[in-house]
Amino acid sequence: MNNYFSHDSNARNSAKLIPVRTRHGVVGYGVYFMILERLRDESNYMSIKDYNMIAFDLRVDSSIVRSIIEDFGLFVFTDDGKYFYSESFMKRMGKKDEISKKRSITGKLGSEKRWHDKKMAIAINDNGNCYKNRWQKEDFAIENYSKESKVKESKETPTPNVVGGKKAAANAAPPTRQQDFYESLVPFVEKYGKDMIRNFFSYWSEPNKSGTKMRFELERTWDVGRRLGTWANNELKFSKHGNNQKNDPKRGCSDEELAEAIRQGIGRGRAILAAKAGSEQE
Repeated sequence: MNNYFSHDSNARNSAKLIPVRTRHGVVGYGVYFMILERLRDESNYMSIKDYNMIAFDLRVDSSIVRSIIEDFGLFVFTDDGKYFYSESFMKRMGKKDEISKKRSITGKLGSEKRWHDKKMAIAINDNGNCYKNRWQKEDFAIENYSKESKVKESKETPTPNVVGGKKAAANAAPPTRQQDFYESLVPFVEKYGKDMIRNFFSYWSEPNKSGTKMRFELERTWDVGRRLGTWANNELKFSKHGNNQKNDPKRGCSDEELAEAIRQGIGRGRAILAAKAGSEQE
């Protein structure tokens, strides 16, 4: 497809080709377009003035080739007379080459963007996987504990309690919302660092006394991007007083630190569920 050129469907009736057909018939018409095909294969769309060579390639007499090139104003010669070309053909090919160049540039830019997006996705995934995978394991443990508590409660209380059921459902809801909240922070790990995201999550995911809502859910307005920006600015101010060692985003976090933070969160969740279960039994 790269070696094509446009051909008007009514070219045979053009003012310059009617004289060609009148003198040489369909042979002249065919020789003309075969010469254009040869020009198309040249890098600069020009051909050397060698009528015998062209005639041999087209399997026609060289006198017809000379007549088509010189007698009808279809071609122009270079100043030194060694080469000839078609002005109209060059204009058409110039437009085609410009379009092809633009498409090539657009394709390269699109490819670079897709490659960049892929690298960013891999980087974000690498930074967030240690948190996400561990959180999913701990989330599974919390959900199992919550289910066991509700099963135990249902065995001890045979009479259905609609109000108690609603409260139990509310207590079981935070782990799922905590997971959603955590996943909303993963895209910011690369920008702010693992430690800051962990501290931010630990603070804002703390449940209220009833265990039905997390701290951030009690806010009247919430934009995670702006909140993270404010948190980062506050940490920067704090670091100016020499207390930034524990909160430095570049410092990173160990598996032990991360596991300990999650265990503390699970411990708080279990304590709240146990307290609620005890109060409802009384």
